[in-house]
Amino acid sequence: MGQHHGRPRADPPHGRCGEEAAEQPAHGLAYKLLLAPSGSKFGKSEAGESIWLDATRTTPFAFYQYWLNIDDKDVGTYLRWFTEFDREAIEELEAAGTARPEERSAQRALARDITARTHGEAAAAQAEADSAALFSGAPISDPAVLRSLFDSTGGFTFTQEQVAQGSNVLLTSAGVLPSKSEGRRLVAGGGLTINGVRITDPDQVPALVAGEWLDVKIGKRRREIGRLEG
Repeated sequence: MGQHHGRPRADPPHGRCGEEAAEQPAHGLAYKLLLAPSGSKFGKSEAGESIWLDATRTTPFAFYQYWLNIDDKDVGTYLRWFTEFDREAIEELEAAGTARPEERSAQRALARDITARTHGEAAAAQAEADSAALFSGAPISDPAVLRSLFDSTGGFTFTQEQVAQGSNVLLTSAGVLPSKSEGRRLVAGGGLTINGVRITDPDQVPALVAGEWLDVKIGKRRREIGRLEG
């Protein structure tokens, strides 16, 4: 009787080695391309504007602002797409928006909800508070609020030497204004305010809030927060 060399080979169960694994169902999830109500592609490549879920690429504040600035005609669609609000709540927000569009209640609900679910409730609350402070129109004298806005909006930095050279040189050298001529034009038109004081002379030296901060309003819409270096 001969001897067997090596381990005897076992027959595959039922003679179907590999077939059972091949028969396991595969699953996939597909979703149609999101389009804006205008029919254009909804995404980061549209109009050169990028919005990311990653907070290092789009801050929670910028993310919140994106949804807050949605057009009135689009907000109902986005409430249905991106929130879990029920139909009644969405229709109430739409009605409020139609009756009082200046309050932007539907956009605020959209922005708060989607920011909270993307970045967390604390980040959404901070973005909402920063937005209210930034666009309130009132001078900001609380260093804590200025610090939060500086971090949220990516504020500018400046030196004491720049301060001593006056508002126009300061803002131009810090990159806030494109040129000294633009600064002079703004001052002449009454369009430059720093820390609640309207600048009437391009060489006017601004007083810092808490020895560190500048709250700069440029025209009717733009606001920049500056921090003293060091």
